[in-house]
Amino acid sequence: MAPPALQKSKTQDQLKNAPVRGARVPVQSDTIDMARVGLGLYVAVAGDVKLTGSDGSDFLMIDVAPGVWHALEFIRVWSTGTDATGILVGNG
Repeated sequence: MAPPALQKSKTQDQLKNAPVRGARVPVQSDTIDMARVGLGLYVAVAGDVKLTGSDGSDFLMIDVAPGVWHALEFIRVWSTGTDATGILVGNG
């Protein structure tokens, strides 16, 4: 069996092999994680989006392209640092 760092999570496999099965509007917060892991990000109007990945790392996506689903796994959409609008979070 591979060490935990080398194992793929079930959600990563779902993200690669399955379409988004639903979507929700996230509550943007600088302190509170979402109740469920986000599996995909959509923005209606381009801009920056700050996220916390499912591994706990924070990162800023600059000038996110609108109108397409971006394959990401994350637990928080930050209020500070996010100026894209029309954000949806995918459900796997």
